[in-house]
Amino acid sequence: LEEVRESIQRVLAQAGVNHEIAGSELGDKLEAIRVRNAEAKAQAELADLKRKRRPPLAPMDIFTAAANAAANGDIKHAN
Repeated sequence: LEEVRESIQRVLAQAGVNHEIAGSELGDKLEAIRVRNAEAKAQAELADLKRKRRPPLAPMDIFTAAANAAANGDIKHAN
């Protein structure tokens, strides 16, 4: 019987805290945190989608070969 009483007291205490939070400035702050978390998650998902849609980068040797060819005069200029 004592355990039941303690359980009831815990439930009532939790309900009181929840009621206090719901009508307080703290409740507004918690909601603002939830909104910011949702926005941050959406931004991360968008960034991931953009990253996946980007074309792959060209290998560096393409650029070094072109630079070497230009340095050696192997590239002909169209005039």
